[in-house]
Amino acid sequence: MHWKWRARLGLLAGFGLIQLWPYESVSNAPETGPAPMPADIREWVIERCYDCHSNQTRWPWYSALAPLSWWIADDVRRGRAGLNFSRWKDYTPRQRALGWRRSLQRIRENRMPPLQYSVLHPGAISELQLNRLETFLKEQEVDAADCLSPSELLAWPATPLSHTSQTLRGAFRVSGTLSQPLHLDNALLLGQGDLNLHGGIRGNGAILATGKLSIQGLTGQIGPLALVGLQGISLEGSTDCRLEALVHTPENLEVRGLQLERKQYFLMPVVGVNQSRVEFCRDDGQLGERIERQVLIRYGHDTYVIWDSEFQLVKTAITLEQALDAVETILKADPVTSTTRWRRRFRSSWKKRLKRLAIPGTPAIFELRADQAGFNEP
Repeated sequence: MHWKWRARLGLLAGFGLIQLWPYESVSNAPETGPAPMPADIREWVIERCYDCHSNQTRWPWYSALAPLSWWIADDVRRGRAGLNFSRWKDYTPRQRALGWRRSLQRIRENRMPPLQYSVLHPGAISELQLNRLETFLKEQEVDAADCLSPSELLAWPATPLSHTSQTLRGAFRVSGTLSQPLHLDNALLLGQGDLNLHGGIRGNGAILATGKLSIQGLTGQIGPLALVGLQGISLEGSTDCRLEALVHTPENLEVRGLQLERKQYFLMPVVGVNQSRVEFCRDDGQLGERIERQVLIRYGHDTYVIWDSEFQLVKTAITLEQALDAVETILKADPVTSTTRWRRRFRSSWKKRLKRLAIPGTPAIFELRADQAGFNEP
């Protein structure tokens, strides 16, 4: 037999053999919670984005033929890992806002949809459609800014408040009702649930409560303060009281008697707490581009607090090894992040940085802006 015929038969046999190894990811999983969006945006998003970024992929006939099936299925797998409109309820509000924002940026830069997809599925996304999406995203980002979880609010290493007669400086955990007057000197008070301060306060600092924050007995000149109550704030004092404070609450604000001068910005060092931002680059979706994922780590009072603001995750640890394990757990929340790569290439360098956090240095900074419900985010 002529060698050309043997080559043709060999290629045909090889093509038939590789069909025995189909790519198992070629499937559409059930939707766990589709992304809500206006009908006019949904129409073109389904047409141009859903094949790779949802569980409603339209598989063409050639997607069942290897090796094309391997390539197409891998593209879909990577696209779903980066952003999946079918599992929207599994994302945090900040992840949703970031997912939309990154998508808009890539479309404007003509990087999405990818070239290989656009060749087989021609059609352009108009500037009018992108402007409409931009308006929609601004509304979504306002909602995401107000979604600081209770665990994030209290993401500071602190010691229980035991004595209230002395001037308070540093970070303290408080709860319930305190009848004694408090004198703050750059103090950070962290309250789980409702916090009632009946004896009034003096000085400057920040008071954060995951429930309702109530302060009575306010007199004289007080502040500057940062006051946060996720379920409301109530302030009561004498008519001669002038309170200078940045006030944030998604619920009702009640002010009785006193004069409240509202600040737009608050910044304060937190003595006894050190912090460091650590970065880890990971691949994102079909583009394979590098996206920097940041984790904020604070140390104080023999405790590490690890916070990932994108995934809104907070972990605490006592030992250095526990802290590194907590970091790895947080990184695993992103399906695109390779923790194997992190252990091989980054774990040792992060360990050195975490060790340095235990050495007294420049205090961490508590920062709050009136137009942003994020607190010193990475």
